[in-house]
Amino acid sequence: MKKKLLAIALAVFVALGVGNVVFAHGAADNGGENGWSFEEMVPFMKDMHPNMN
Repeated sequence: MKKKLLAIALAVFVALGVGNVVFAHGAADNGGENGWSFEEMVPFMKDMHPNMN
C-alpha cells in the first residue's frame, strides 16, 4: 500500500514539475511572456460574455 501511494505521489510530482518547466521554458522563449495577454483577450471575453461588466 505504501509503495503504491509513494508511486502515485511521485508520478503527480513529476507530472506537475514537468508541466511547470515546459510553461516556464515557453515564457523564456517569448521574451518573458507566455503568449497570454489580457489586453488581447478582452474583445474575445466581451464576445463570449456580453452581459458582464
